[in-house]
Amino acid sequence: AEYMGWSPPLNLEASGGRETQRFSPLRETDPPPSKELVFSADLLRPVTFVYDSEVAVHGLDLQRYGLRALPPDPQFFSARAGLANTSAVYAPLPIWLSGPHFYEADAALRADVQGMAPDKARHEAYVSIDPKSGYNLDGAKRLQYNLAFAKATLNVTFAPCDAAAHGACAPVWPWVWASEEGTITSKQADDYKSLLRRARTVQLVALLVPLLLGLLLLAIGIVLIVTGRHKQPNFPVQAIQSEPAAAMTAVGNKDPTESVRDKSQQ
Repeated sequence: AEYMGWSPPLNLEASGGRETQRFSPLRETDPPPSKELVFSADLLRPVTFVYDSEVAVHGLDLQRYGLRALPPDPQFFSARAGLANTSAVYAPLPIWLSGPHFYEADAALRADVQGMAPDKARHEAYVSIDPKSGYNLDGAKRLQYNLAFAKATLNVTFAPCDAAAHGACAPVWPWVWASEEGTITSKQADDYKSLLRRARTVQLVALLVPLLLGLLLLAIGIVLIVTGRHKQPNFPVQAIQSEPAAAMTAVGNKDPTESVRDKSQQ
């Protein structure tokens, strides 16, 4: 047997990605995010969805992202683009997953099998994200189950693959493909739009109330400052100063003879 190198197992926490029901909200940017990294429970690894276009679903403007084919990855013993080696999961069956009709996979895979006619509208997996909330409101998961046989088991001619990469270069035969689709209904879309309107109203009130209160307090402060500057002081200064001054004047103007007379009388 030929020795094959071994790579450490994938660290799922470090690989990033998210599930496909909810993405980051507030995505109303121009242009929108170019791609999204998602962890696929079927393929058991992160996959990339790339922005395709804006679509309308029951009056909702959504951002559509299409699944891109997996590149060759020695860590998963996958030597051909567009194939996911899941043989360890489905053992003893040599199951490899791909897009239906080998959509966006290595062209050599389609050359080995007659009748392959990949079509984007029928075979692409996608998600359609609401840019306000980040929810996936319209999507399709489309996978093809293939059987990969060893060279020695079949006496056929098949297109070669990169022999330097890890993984078998055996012919891959389509078995079955399935499409799991889901989209928001018309009634759900109406309820969803009503919910968004209420949420925006609450958000607007939450932003305006503190702003209005701040402006009101600022106006009150300005009024107090202006009225305080123009108000005349009303202190009884003249009355307070007039009494001591009158007493001192009376003492200062007293006849000296009256003082002598007072002393003589004593």
